[in-house]
Formats: sequence, C-alpha cells, structure tokens
Amino acid sequence: MSIKIHQYPLIKAFIKGWKHLVGRTDEFQLEGRVFHSLILFSAVIAVFNLIVYLLLGAYSVALTFAVNLLYYVILLYFSRFKHMTKWCVIVDAVLLNVLLAFSYFENDGIGGPTILMYSAAFIGLCTYVPYRSAFALLSINVLMVFGVQCAELKFPQWIDHSYVTALQRHTDMFYVYISSSVLIFLAIYVLRTNYHRENRLAIDEADHLAVANAEKSKLFSIIAHDLRSPLAQINHYLQLLGRVDIDDPTRYSIETQLSEITNNTGLMLTNLLSWSRNQMEGSMTVNLTPVNVLQVVEQVTQTIQYAAATKNIDINVKVSDDVNVMADADHLQIIARNLLQNAVKFTHQHGKVSVGCSRERDDVIIHIQDNGIGMTAEQQKNAFHSSIKASYGTNMEKGVGLGLTLSYEFVQALGGELWFESAVNEGTTFHIRLQSA
Repeated sequence: MSIKIHQYPLIKAFIKGWKHLVGRTDEFQLEGRVFHSLILFSAVIAVFNLIVYLLLGAYSVALTFAVNLLYYVILLYFSRFKHMTKWCVIVDAVLLNVLLAFSYFENDGIGGPTILMYSAAFIGLCTYVPYRSAFALLSINVLMVFGVQCAELKFPQWIDHSYVTALQRHTDMFYVYISSSVLIFLAIYVLRTNYHRENRLAIDEADHLAVANAEKSKLFSIIAHDLRSPLAQINHYLQLLGRVDIDDPTRYSIETQLSEITNNTGLMLTNLLSWSRNQMEGSMTVNLTPVNVLQVVEQVTQTIQYAAATKNIDINVKVSDDVNVMADADHLQIIARNLLQNAVKFTHQHGKVSVGCSRERDDVIIHIQDNGIGMTAEQQKNAFHSSIKASYGTNMEKGVGLGLTLSYEFVQALGGELWFESAVNEGTTFHIRLQSA
C-alpha cells in the first residue's frame, strides 16, 4: 500500500522544509548536502535526547544536549545560509575530536564506548569531507585514539570510572552502539541516495546532449544541402535575367518562381533558426497583444499563393474581420504559415484548403482544413515530436520536418492548444485554440 504524501500536510511541509535546509543541487555539492543532512539528523537526535532526559529529571545531561542542539543550529546556519561549508566542516571535525577526547576521560576510558564513537565519527566525517582531506582525517583520528590511550596508560588517574554496575556499562555501550549505527546508516543512506540521484541526472543530461548533438548534425547537413540548392537556383535565374533577352511572359514566370523559392527558403530559415534558438535557450519570450486573425491569415496566404496556384489549389478564407486573439503576432504568423504551407504542400492538384474560425466561451478556435493525403497512425503519433527529417509534398516540395513541432511549441507558449484530425487520402484539419481578445 503506497502512502499518498499530499494527504498529510504536516508530512509534506516537513519534507519540504528538510529539503530546503539540505540545499539544492545547484547551490551545494554532494558533500555539502550530506553534511547538512547529518547535521539535521544529529539535531533531531539531540532534541529527542533533550526531551527524554528532561522527563527523567537529569537536567545536567539535558543541558548538554541543549548545548549540542544550539551548536548544530549555528553550524547549519553558517553552512547552509552563509555558504561557509568548508570552514564549518573544519570546525566540526576539530570540535568533534576534542569532545571525543574529553568524553574518553570522563566516560571510563578504554572501558567505555568512546573508542566505538571514534570509529563512527570517522565514518561519518568521511561522507562529507573533501576527498583530498580524507587521508589527513584518518591520520588525525588514529593519532587522537593513540594519544588518549597513551595518556590513560601514563596517567590512569585522569580516567573517571563512572559506571557503578555492569548493567550501566552494558546499557551505555548498547545505546552508543545503536546511536552510532543509526548515524552511520543515515550517512551512507544520504550519500548513496544523492549519488544515485546525481548519477541519474548525469545520465539524462548525457542522453540529452547526445540527442542534441545528433540534431545539430542533422541541422548542419540540412543547412549545407537544402539551403545551397535554392540559393544556386536563385543565382542561376539572376544570371539568366542579366545575360539573356527574355520576353515578358517568361520573365514574369521566372520572377514568380524566384519569389516562390525565396519564400520557401525564408520559411525554412525561419523554422531552422526558431528551432535552434528554442533548443539552446530552452524557452521562448512572447509578447501577448490583441492580434487580428484575418490580417495574419491574409498575410500568410499571400506568401503561399504562388505555391497554391501552381497546384491549382483553392484557398478559401472564412474569417470575420472582427476576430481578435491574445497572441504574439510574429509567433502566430509562423504558426499559420507552417500549417497553411503544409496544407498546400500535402494536397494534390485541384485540391482545397480552407481557413475558418469559431468561438467557444472566451476562446477563439482557428480551423485549417485540407483534402490532401492525410496522415497515417504512426505519423499522427509523432506529429509534434521534435525531429529534423526531410519531408516531401505531393509535388515533391521539400521541407525539414520542423513546422508542426514549432507550431505546437509556439501555441503552447501563447497559452493555447493545438490538435488535429486526419485520415489517409481524406485530409487533415488543424485546430488552434487561443484566448479571445
């Protein structure tokens, strides 16, 4: 049976506060977060012991744990919020060894639990001190243990034999063993948990970089091949116009083809650059203002009119001139241009493309419909997935396969919704839902 944390606000608030005190991955390295976690665990144990000894009436012992708790709070404050983790670790290591030495002489020397505490403290310190300092820490730990034992042999009168009965000794040893084992377990648990989390993040980042590199390679390949071809055509036509006497109908035809090539190349560049920018920045900036839908559709229709006329495709626009939406004008134009150009691109000769609008509560839904070749189930499944891949229309018009992905991302950035219905050999209808202005 799984526990649903959201049903327990206090647990949820405790976990949130704990994570805040431990620190984010972009603020502290793994050792720093482990250090904070162990401070918090130690503080919780200090609070527990403080309450227990107060209830038992052992006020002097309770005072010791109160001092410990204050020490942990100060240590966490300077490390977590003042970002003095390095110095806090050093202070903690020094004070811990001093306190253990004091505990050794006050708690029956070699006959007490302090030697066990030295080992536990060393393991705990190793989980958060810098790797290069581990050997120095081991040396200090060994020297301290050796030193206190030599002092006990030389000055046995320094040892306070505080145990009255064997039961007291065994009880104290068992309690220290349990406390040390719990702290060691928590230290290793926090270390392993954070390690596996960072390892997963590193793997995900590596996978993302591999995909990004692959897409980058495709991008450069397309720029090198697909943009060079139309530019060569433009250059050829311009040379032809400058060197050969051409009659007006032929000149008009060439100039129209030049315009079409330029428009297609411009759209391809727009898509490539927009996609590249989104990949690098991870987000886009939008400027929402009231935008007239008819004006955008008419502007886009003019840019693709030649392509539609070449295939004898009729573009029917049924949009009222009073329909306005909250959008970024540039983004909406890119969306409409991609969807309308795709409609023309994948529609056969003498086909039909229509643009309409409808209202639904406070939203406007723009419909772009064609009676073209439609999409297969597999194509529909991957329609909005980012992938640079050459695509060909019914007249072998070539694209880079980014139009739908960009349109989808741009519509989402505008706070809208984009979806479609499609059937093979029947056509496709795209719907853009945006807030009415």
